[in-house]
Amino acid sequence: WSPASARPIRQRRDAGEVYRSGFRVYRSRWALFIGIGLMAIPLGALATIAQSLLFDVTGLSALTDVAVSDPVIGAFAALLFGAIATLIAATLVYGACAEALDRIDGGEQPDALDAYRGIVPALIPLAWATLRMTIVAGVLLITVIGIPFAVVYLIRKTVTLQAIVIEERRGTSGLKRSGDLVRGHE
Repeated sequence: WSPASARPIRQRRDAGEVYRSGFRVYRSRWALFIGIGLMAIPLGALATIAQSLLFDVTGLSALTDVAVSDPVIGAFAALLFGAIATLIAATLVYGACAEALDRIDGGEQPDALDAYRGIVPALIPLAWATLRMTIVAGVLLITVIGIPFAVVYLIRKTVTLQAIVIEERRGTSGLKRSGDLVRGHE
């Protein structure tokens, strides 16, 4: 056991040191990270509004009529939209946390809005990488045989969003970088 230094944030660490130093960073700036997390609430509200507009404007409201009469379809539709909204919110929160940590490592004192503003240029690469990871993992999960491959794939892509935000990479480049960083640590 060795004490884990929280600074600099960007340095090579053993697994236990990652957890200890991460805990120190998050504990010392708890208000920042709670602020970043709380932003998921209005994002969820926006997703609900977008869903409502989508159904009302595009004529998909016929699906809601079917969903009301068939509880299985209704549950499936609710789960689908809930999963999409959660995926979007999680992507933004992870990206904002990476941006905040990068700014802290650079000596700044960012707030939650600074972190979210900082990821605006990376929104398209973040969306592309998240969509690609979701599709690949979803296809692998279709069969029982594919489940272990999906787990390995997702482990290898664990730091994709951080690579995109911190290293200013495009989506596919961020996916490759994550694989390079995680290789040998799976």
